[in-house]
Amino acid sequence: TSFKLISGKEWDLPRVLEYLLYRFDHYLEAQLPQREALRTEFDQHLYLRNEWRSMKSTKHGQFLGKIMGTEENGALLIEDQRQQVLRFDHKEINFS
Repeated sequence: TSFKLISGKEWDLPRVLEYLLYRFDHYLEAQLPQREALRTEFDQHLYLRNEWRSMKSTKHGQFLGKIMGTEENGALLIEDQRQQVLRFDHKEINFS
């Protein structure tokens, strides 16, 4: 269906898109405090969190690391034995 079929009138689609993005942006801003609390709770339940494990990535090779948490965008944060925090996106790390 379309806006025109539903309403019977012409729409300025770029302006409609601008309005929808504006509203969506305000909605997301209102959700920020809840999102951070949700991520904190999620991080508390991560599999193998704070446990030293053998891990492997193409960028860092084989190493010992422990899962520390996640970033807002979902990247996994892992501390290595040199106390460096490394970030990994989806499918960038394997657990041995």
